[in-house]
Amino acid sequence: MPIAGRVVGKVQPKYLMAIGLSITAASMFYLTGINTQIDFRHLAWIRAFQCIGLPLFFVPLNTIAYSNLPRGKNNNASAMMNLMRNLGGGIGISLAITMLYRRQQFHSDRMAANATMGKQAFVDHMNAHGGFTTQSLAGFITWCSSKR
Repeated sequence: MPIAGRVVGKVQPKYLMAIGLSITAASMFYLTGINTQIDFRHLAWIRAFQCIGLPLFFVPLNTIAYSNLPRGKNNNASAMMNLMRNLGGGIGISLAITMLYRRQQFHSDRMAANATMGKQAFVDHMNAHGGFTTQSLAGFITWCSSKR
């Protein structure tokens, strides 16, 4: 953040904002390829890039927001900026949770549809990896079907 604050006076804020958003977008795109085997080093680098990109976006944004305001209006502008940031964050989180829930429901339905005693590949896989008996498998299928 201190570096972004110093650079804001030398480079136009719109360019810093574009660079910050690009760096953050690249780090978020890199997150799409992670799995449970990711090591700490890769995760730390992703977070480092996020921490480089976000100040390059938010410091110029605040500079632009307050640049042409009279002194008496700074408190109102600060309140409005915080309101919009919190509102945007709340809407974003709500949309992300809704999408996650819908995809989870979709995949749960797909798994329940394929978890039948008639699917020999499924029965063989469960017996090989989980040691399920026919009775416990039937209970699992009943439980999955009730979640539809």
